[in-house]
Amino acid sequence: MKRNLAILSILLAAGIGAFAQQTTKLSKDQVRQTVKQLSAALLATYVFPEKAENASVFLHSKIDSGLYDNIPDPNLLASTLASQLKPLLGDKHFRVVYNPLLEKEILSYNNSLTPPAGELQSEMKKNFYFRKVEMLPGNIG
Repeated sequence: MKRNLAILSILLAAGIGAFAQQTTKLSKDQVRQTVKQLSAALLATYVFPEKAENASVFLHSKIDSGLYDNIPDPNLLASTLASQLKPLLGDKHFRVVYNPLLEKEILSYNNSLTPPAGELQSEMKKNFYFRKVEMLPGNIG
């Protein structure tokens, strides 16, 4: 049992190491575009618009100064952005993370002109996960 656990631990460590080595390297333009998209996402969706505006101004000043230009590692960029924005937003739950699996999925989806075969029909059969639509008391939909 201990031997199997040790072998499993070694395999997991080796797999994680191999996975970590496959990290995408970002160009200067990709870094700038990523930070600009983060800024736009904050402005469009963050719960406190005034804090999102402050964060956006902060991010654009850092882009203009070239602070992020030499951070080609997406994990390091994400942790840098999170550590700078968390105190600025005053939000203990705010996170910026790099997810290589999600990146791969988004890139494959963006590279295809049509969704994978049958995906739309499958989603339609599930009614896009809506079970019912109704108006509740207090005009809540």
